[in-house]
Amino acid sequence: MDQEVWCFLVSANKDLDYRTVVAPDFMYEQNYTLILAKTAGGEITDKGTAYYRKIINSKVGNLTLVFRVTKALETDIGICGDSLLRDSFGRAISLIEGIVFNREVSKANIAINSEDFDKVHKQVIEYYQKFWYETRPIPAYPSKSFPFSERENKDNAFQLIKLEDYRAGKSKEETKSETNQQSTDKEKSKDKLVSDRSLSWQPQQTNERKLPREDVIKFLIDLISKIFPTPIPEFFEGLYENLFGNKAQVEVDTSNGKKIIITGEKNGNIRVEYADGEGKIEIEPTLTHDTKIICMAVDNKNKIFATGDKKGNVKIWELELGRGSLKEKTTIRASQHPIKSLAFSPDGKTLLIGEKEGKFKTWSL
Repeated sequence: MDQEVWCFLVSANKDLDYRTVVAPDFMYEQNYTLILAKTAGGEITDKGTAYYRKIINSKVGNLTLVFRVTKALETDIGICGDSLLRDSFGRAISLIEGIVFNREVSKANIAINSEDFDKVHKQVIEYYQKFWYETRPIPAYPSKSFPFSERENKDNAFQLIKLEDYRAGKSKEETKSETNQQSTDKEKSKDKLVSDRSLSWQPQQTNERKLPREDVIKFLIDLISKIFPTPIPEFFEGLYENLFGNKAQVEVDTSNGKKIIITGEKNGNIRVEYADGEGKIEIEPTLTHDTKIICMAVDNKNKIFATGDKKGNVKIWELELGRGSLKEKTTIRASQHPIKSLAFSPDGKTLLIGEKEGKFKTWSL
C-alpha cells in the first residue's frame, strides 16, 4: 500500500551551521521548519540502518521521521572527487536526509531500503547544491509529497533505530487545563502586565525565564513589531542572526528622511552611518566595547539603542541625529555569560536581555 510522504534535509555548509535545508511544503507554509533541525540528527548511520523518531503535538500535528546520517562529499555539490565537505573550522559536514509522515506511524509498519533513500537523496541534493553557496540564513526549500511504497517483504529493509519521542507541545486537554489555570491566576494578580504569550513584563522587577529557541525568535519578532510601526525585513533577518552569534546590525528610518544604520562588529567597534535622501553617507565617530558585540536593539521613541557583548555587558547609548551626537548613557553588567539578544519594551522603560540556553532577564531603565 502506498503512503504519502515528504523528503527533508538538515545540513550545514562552509559558512552556515546545521539548519533545515529542505522541508515538507505543509511545514514550510506554516513557517515551522526549524523543528526538523532540532529533532533530526545523530552519529553517522551504519550501512543498512536508519533512525526513527516521532514528534508529538507539533504545530502541524503528529509527525514521524525516518532518516539516515551520511558524510557530505564533493560529488554532492557537483564537484568531481570523493573528499569530505568541511565547514570553515575544518569540521566534516553530514547530510541528514529522510522522509516525513504527517501522522504517527508505527516502527513495525515502516520498511525502507537503500533504493528509497536514493530517491530522497536525488530530490534534496539539487537544493543542497544551491544552499552550499549561501553565506546568510535563508528559508528552507519546500518539498512536495510523493508516494512511498510500503511492502512487508521489501528487499533489504533497513534496521530502524528508535529515538525518544519528541514532545513539541501540549495536547488539547493539557492546553485547556493550563488556560483555565492562567485565567484564575490573572484574576488574582494586581500587577500591570505588558506581555507576549511567552513572557510577561512586571515593572520594578527582574524576571528570568527559559524559553524554547523557536519561542524566543517569535517573541522577539512580535515585540520588535510593536516598537517599529513599519517592520524592516533586513532588521528581522539581522535579529535572527544575532540570536545565534553572527554580526549585529539595525536600521532605523527617521522623521526627517534620513536613515541610520548601526553595526556592531567583532572587534567591539560600533559604526553609525547616516544616509540622506540623496544617498550621501556621514560616518559617526566609532564608539567601542572592549570585546565582540553580539547583538543590538533600538528604541525609536526614546532615541536610545543598546549593545550587548561577549563578556555579558550591555551599554545604553543616546541616539540623536548630527555628527558627534552619540554618547554612552550607561553600562549594565548584566551577566557572566555572553549577551545573545536584546529588545526594548513598547514603552521603552524595560530592556529584555537574552543569555545562553534561552534564559532571559528584564531590566528597568
